[in-house]
Amino acid sequence: MAVEKNKILIRADAGVAIGGGHLFRMLALANGCRKLGFQVTFLVGEIPGSMQRKLDHAGCDVVTIASPRGSQQDATQTREVSERLNVDWVVLDGYCFGDQYQHAVKSDEALLMVVDDFGHGDHVHADLVLNQNAQPDASRYQKLRHTKVLCGTRYTMLKPEFGSASDNNKPAPTVRSVAKRILVTMGSTDSANYTLPVLQALAQIDGCRAANIVVDCVIGPNFAHEVQLREFERSSNFSFRIHRNVDRIDVLMGAVDLAITAGGGRCYELAKLGVPGIAIPTSKHQIPVVKDLSKRNTLCRFRASHIQRDAVPNTQTVLSKFIKTLIDDPIQRQSMSDAGRKLIDGMGANRVSRALYSELLVFRNVRAQDADVLLGWRNDPEVRSVCFDGAPIDSAEHEQRLIKSLETPERILLMAEDRSGNAIGKIQIDFTHDHMNTVKIGIVVGAEHRSRGVGTTLIEKATSAIFSAEKKVQQIVAQVKPGNMASERAFRNAGFISTSPTMVDEQVAYQFILHRFYHALEDFNTAQPSNLNIARAA
Repeated sequence: MAVEKNKILIRADAGVAIGGGHLFRMLALANGCRKLGFQVTFLVGEIPGSMQRKLDHAGCDVVTIASPRGSQQDATQTREVSERLNVDWVVLDGYCFGDQYQHAVKSDEALLMVVDDFGHGDHVHADLVLNQNAQPDASRYQKLRHTKVLCGTRYTMLKPEFGSASDNNKPAPTVRSVAKRILVTMGSTDSANYTLPVLQALAQIDGCRAANIVVDCVIGPNFAHEVQLREFERSSNFSFRIHRNVDRIDVLMGAVDLAITAGGGRCYELAKLGVPGIAIPTSKHQIPVVKDLSKRNTLCRFRASHIQRDAVPNTQTVLSKFIKTLIDDPIQRQSMSDAGRKLIDGMGANRVSRALYSELLVFRNVRAQDADVLLGWRNDPEVRSVCFDGAPIDSAEHEQRLIKSLETPERILLMAEDRSGNAIGKIQIDFTHDHMNTVKIGIVVGAEHRSRGVGTTLIEKATSAIFSAEKKVQQIVAQVKPGNMASERAFRNAGFISTSPTMVDEQVAYQFILHRFYHALEDFNTAQPSNLNIARAA
């Protein structure tokens, strides 16, 4: 049976005035949503052709809009497109999409998500608010009693090339005693041309002039000052390499010892790779992020106001001395590298995508009428191969087991359904200790919904519901048959950690545990609006 795709409409822009950060992180979100089976459409104004190609390459549809960004006409057109496409979610990423705009876009049919970096609205019309920054001001969301809120670097969305979970298990990079490769990347547009004075500062450092240090300079497709860079290169004794509109900047970043960057999303990318950096905030919106990351020691902050333009040749600037200090300080660079890798794991886009999908699911208690669907799942050869009791059962035996389960007070059986009432999966919760402080969880996902992260979404939604409904529960345990890699991955992605194996039906079982304390640290929400119906048998 074909699975009907959920649909999402993303309203974001890129350009000289606003840079490319909004659209780049929305592209990361689109990638995560497509893994879950979403059909993604971007609604954009005029964007660079290179960005259009990236959206096309990602498999996203693109609709253009001609109205002034953030205007009433813009909002009207956005709502018209969302209704015409019959989308499940509308996502807004841009500081011009304030409360009036959100109110105009909001409809009864589609849920609304707003990306908020610095409080550009109250967001009372949003169903979900995302603040992916390192230390968001959570107090501003306290009044949002009917809105789900995702905060912090757990949800920082990086491009797919930065989102490999396997990278997090690699040994920490060891820095050189002296930094030999330096990256300069001052944003996709850098309209004020901070790139040139940074390169001029590097030119004053002896190692750079002697070619002992290799400098790579990355400029975006909208960078308008390349002629000046070339003139500087010809007129000075300083050699550097210019890379325009790099497709895989992660490869370039991974090879350098130090980066000099603006204060946008690139700071998080560098942190993920463990690359120490100097961040120069080039707009007021970047200052809070850079301040916080400098306190966390993932980078060093340098004020844009301290940049010296047209410095006297062969005279070291303040920035030159600042850079040289870090070039010669391996202890500080190693500390920054370690702090960055610890802060950012690159899985934020997947978590946000699962949060969007989760809000489209409804949990209800299993009923006797669900017997046929559950029997089909139970006797699926793929399911039986990972069950501790893998023998097929007939309809009569299955109905008897189901009735017994529904009458067991220590058991909760939940059916997950989509907005159309289609069955997605089953969750079984068993209270295992006398004090009811531990429960055991197991899930089954329908065959047509597997291999796209649905299992993790069900686990996250169920565990949040359990901790919310059952205040005595302190930990949730999952037992997985060896070889069931899909379940292992799903529970790990949902925050469970492995513990000592146990025995189930005289078979070895791997155990994974999620504790309430750690779940609370990772799952910040000022409000937990819920349509979950969790009830135990009387």
